[in-house]
Amino acid sequence: LFAAHAERGPWHPATKALRDALVGDYLAIRDRLKAVQLREKTVDLARQTLPATDLRRLTAEQDLNLTLSAVGRHDEAIPFQKKVLATALSLTPSQDEFVRSAQEALNLCTRAAGRPDDEATGVSLTVIPPALRPVRGAPLIAAEDAWKWLHPLDGTDPADKFPGFHQQFFLPEFTDTGWREDRAAPGPDGGFGYSIRGDLNLGVPPPGQRHTAYFRRHFQTTGTHQHVELRCQHDDGIIVYLDGVEAGRSNMPAAPAADSYRLAATDPYTEGHYAVLRVIPLPALTTPGEHTLAISLHNYLPDSTDLRLGNLTVVEVEEK
Repeated sequence: LFAAHAERGPWHPATKALRDALVGDYLAIRDRLKAVQLREKTVDLARQTLPATDLRRLTAEQDLNLTLSAVGRHDEAIPFQKKVLATALSLTPSQDEFVRSAQEALNLCTRAAGRPDDEATGVSLTVIPPALRPVRGAPLIAAEDAWKWLHPLDGTDPADKFPGFHQQFFLPEFTDTGWREDRAAPGPDGGFGYSIRGDLNLGVPPPGQRHTAYFRRHFQTTGTHQHVELRCQHDDGIIVYLDGVEAGRSNMPAAPAADSYRLAATDPYTEGHYAVLRVIPLPALTTPGEHTLAISLHNYLPDSTDLRLGNLTVVEVEEK
């Protein structure tokens, strides 16, 4: 698949998504050499064909640094990523979104190395917060609301017991009897997760079997809501569904990659800044009544020591 899509060019989004997935596969089977070699090959091509300030080149270099960090080559990853961040900060016009990504990647590299951020890099790693639009009225889903969730503790794909699970768990009429239900742990480090920072413990499967958790919530509206957002913290990736239709992805392979239990997040960098608030635009809610929000939360690696979904809200915001 990667070879076929590469015909579109090395910088096409579909090629990058498949390249990222292939690197993830190499890391999953612990073939670290091939993972790094694929990243290095991409960086070599970028340096031969793209200027130093091109975001595609900077992205390729950043991807390499994250992979170097993932395989334990921290002394290479940290200084290289520091250069990526310095270049990103110098760009005109400013590229705040990429700067934010570069800061997160640098923070991940330093944390993975077990070093204090500023000591390792000499760079302040305060992440640029997203520019949040003003909220209109009360949240449609508040951070303290209860959710139903399923996280298989034995590493078994839910579809093994319930055929068609991955095509149905997000539907409004899906029967979630047997799923656990509770409110997320409060506070900036709260939410649902593996209880390593104060979040509500979902339960931790054995190493190598930590894949995906599923969440559902019904909520009511009494009017029309045009500009709706899901705001949350997630570690690692999420796919979001509203009223039975996919509404967005964050840090996941792009569609048409189908949602599945073993579908891995595309990058581990959200682990470096688990408190960053992510924004997923949702479709307008034009029909009053009951609605259903469903989320699949995916790990980057099946032996990851953390998984988290925190501070979930659904809000209507002011028009731009």
